[in-house]
Amino acid sequence: MAIGDVKLAFGTSTEFTVVGLVDLASSATWVVGWCSDEVDNSSNLYEDYLVSGEITILHDGSPTVGEIRVYVISELSDTTWPAVITHNDTANTFALSNQRDSVCKLAAVITNTATVHLIYPFGQFSVAALFGGICPRKFVIFITHNTTTTLDHDGQVVTYHGVYHTVAAS
Repeated sequence: MAIGDVKLAFGTSTEFTVVGLVDLASSATWVVGWCSDEVDNSSNLYEDYLVSGEITILHDGSPTVGEIRVYVISELSDTTWPAVITHNDTANTFALSNQRDSVCKLAAVITNTATVHLIYPFGQFSVAALFGGICPRKFVIFITHNTTTTLDHDGQVVTYHGVYHTVAAS
């Protein structure tokens, strides 16, 4: 790399704790879902985060064709989150779908089949792109589904890693 060259760089991948995503119940209107721990970018100052994962529907039961939805929610201010967001690996419930839609940025929609125990991956998406090109200072992932069964106790993975630029020193 020549002096002054700017190169794209990636932080280490980090898996969210997904205890609250295990056995997540179905929500016909996608208002009940799992909320991740918050990602705090106030000290790393990454330009972006890439998020990806795999969701597995319960290995027994009878899922119906539906959708698994992945959203990103940013904090409202330095210490304030939207009213129902606990930002700590647990289930959260919006009162209405329009309340969800006013604070959630839809990042991925996965259409599932009626087959049990399938793994549904969602490819990397850019958090900054969802917020007009600027990465929020703090954000969480919100996942919900309407498959009429629960998510499996195994196979839930949601990963993120920061993106930044480096400059070759002289």
